[in-house]
Amino acid sequence: MFTVDDYYNEIPQYKNLETAQFKKVFDFLIEPESLMKMFVANDAFKAAALDGVVNDLELKFPALFQKDVEKNCVGSMIQFIMEQFGYELEQNEIPIKNSQLFTKASRYNKVSNGNYVLENTIRKVNVSVLREFLKKELKD
Repeated sequence: MFTVDDYYNEIPQYKNLETAQFKKVFDFLIEPESLMKMFVANDAFKAAALDGVVNDLELKFPALFQKDVEKNCVGSMIQFIMEQFGYELEQNEIPIKNSQLFTKASRYNKVSNGNYVLENTIRKVNVSVLREFLKKELKD
């Protein structure tokens, strides 16, 4: 599996944010539940991938994301992660709903199988329950 070190090696412009907190953010983003939420927000709801996890991020890391560079780093992490699963950037500046800190993010287009596949080896996610949850979360 790819790691936060792979991210910082490929995207060196955020090396100054290579802190324990941002490593925890990356680890959170690659958890199977977070990945599923990003994929569903992106694919099923045609929203920004960040929309699937933005509320969880803000609750889990309340002291972060005060500066634009920190928010941009999260967006960059999500793009890196989505690319590992065969997505490419489709559209920037998609409005983020229900966020206190983030205003816009990106949506991605699935173009290949990528280098990794999300398998339900840790916990099976009930997709219909997840969809209902995200519908409520992404409502205007």
